Amino acid sequence: MGVHYSSDLEHVERVTLEVAREILVSHEWGVDDYKTFVVYTSFADSSINFTVMLRAKEYFNRFWVKSAFIKDTTIYRNQLWPLIYKRLL
Repeated sequence: MGVHYSSDLEHVERVTLEVAREILVSHEWGVDDYKTFVVYTSFADSSINFTVMLRAKEYFNRFWVKSAFIKDTTIYRNQLWPLIYKRLL
């Protein structure tokens, strides 16, 4: 994932972790006591990229947990989409 260079990275991390924790608690294959975290990984041409660490109960099920995280756009749409969208302009 990535956000615009002018983004408040603390805010991005806070909102991302909120979504990630909700998925890990609510998803049948999420590990609800896993302490998820965000790692900023690179400076791209128009974004700062990051990875969100999620944990599934079984290795194969990580795909479903990750998919649920990506689909849960309610908070992202309201709080982060403007930051992500800026980099597309």
